[in-house]
Amino acid sequence: MDSPTPGFTFGMRLGDVREGQGLTKSAMAKSLGIAPSTWSSYENDITFPSQDTIDLVCQLYNVNIGWLMTNEGPEYIATSEQAVASERNEIL
Repeated sequence: MDSPTPGFTFGMRLGDVREGQGLTKSAMAKSLGIAPSTWSSYENDITFPSQDTIDLVCQLYNVNIGWLMTNEGPEYIATSEQAVASERNEIL
């Protein structure tokens, strides 16, 4: 299990997801169907997203909801293709 980073806020984790995808704040907001200012308020820990928005972030970007909510565990969930490739590499 990955150790949580002290002081790494929910908004910082959202920003980390966005940056990991190579997206601007505007592009991330567009992918979620929300205003860029709304996304910015999430990243700046001003407001908290709805559960539907959190679920959509996790679904679209394979984010581990446990990590997003608690800062514990791996950031991303392996896709089935990644899992197969990982297992294949372990066998070889």
